[in-house]
Amino acid sequence: MAKIGLDYETVKVLNPRLVYGEITGYGREGPCKDKPGQDLLVQSLSGITCLSGDADQGPVPFGLAIADMMAGAHLVQGNNRAWIGSAVANIKKLKLKPESQLFS
Repeated sequence: MAKIGLDYETVKVLNPRLVYGEITGYGREGPCKDKPGQDLLVQSLSGITCLSGDADQGPVPFGLAIADMMAGAHLVQGNNRAWIGSAVANIKKLKLKPESQLFS
């Protein structure tokens, strides 16, 4: 993200309250940190390709980019939780009493 100017240190100048998240294929440290995090590679390394195919074909990758989809979903969930936590902290700071009501 830093290569294109969208790393946290750069964008927090625009909005210090920004909730920011990044996804890496293999983490920021370790021997695989510079390898591409492509879905087919992750499927193969995880062994999930062994769940499809048959004895004649061998392992077959999923038709969907399942690793990419799950990584994106988890990032969104984490960012939403951080944003909600920030909103709740602001409500408590203002001493407001949040209410929810299922039926009126």
